[in-house]
Amino acid sequence: MLNSVVIIGRLVADPEHRETNTGKGVANMRIAVDRKGREKETDFFSVTAWGQTADFVCTYLQKGRLVAVQGRLQVRSYKDKENVQRQSYEIVADSVQPLDSRKDGVGSPMVAAAAESDEISDPFAD
Repeated sequence: MLNSVVIIGRLVADPEHRETNTGKGVANMRIAVDRKGREKETDFFSVTAWGQTADFVCTYLQKGRLVAVQGRLQVRSYKDKENVQRQSYEIVADSVQPLDSRKDGVGSPMVAAAAESDEISDPFAD
């Protein structure tokens, strides 16, 4: 069996960092990923990173950065305040890699390659 997810998109907000009771770092973030097609549609994914990956994300990444996330899809079931059964989907990241330089993206070969590709569109471009 295989549960593997790879997405490339932009951080919607700065990652949120917290620690567990045992001191392990956890980062939560939202990633916007454009769909390919005539009509511009965007999907928003919740991503959770743990340990060193969480520390890296919170130290070096901020809102608007283009990132590649590799991990697995996780489904959690819970009951809401009205006692209704709900499901939540999130990506648990094994790795998060920046694909641009801080803020402006100038000088990064990954940004140049992404700009030439039809697969990635920049929702923050003017």
